[in-house]
Amino acid sequence: MKIKDLWLKMDDNQRQQFATKCGTTLGYIERHLIQEPPTRRPRPALLAKLVNASGGKLSDYGLYQHFYMSDVPAQKKYPTNKLKKKKAKAKIKAKKNNTSEKAA
Repeated sequence: MKIKDLWLKMDDNQRQQFATKCGTTLGYIERHLIQEPPTRRPRPALLAKLVNASGGKLSDYGLYQHFYMSDVPAQKKYPTNKLKKKKAKAKIKAKKNNTSEKAA
């Protein structure tokens, strides 16, 4: 069973219990995990919690397929902290160059 199918079959109370068992929030699951393709890729610990909270309705392999075998390249969609830092440094450097040019 797909995570989205399971989620749509649950009522609000069941969804809240499911999210609590997984150690996350309703919003996180709705915004990031049940989308196709997903907007976030959870760590293995959360995948295990999803399987356990589903009572066996979800499988490790099915979740792995949903989150990690999509056509979306991980690097472009989910930048690492190093990439974020690099971009931030480049922005600061560009601002410094612009201010020094204006002063001259």
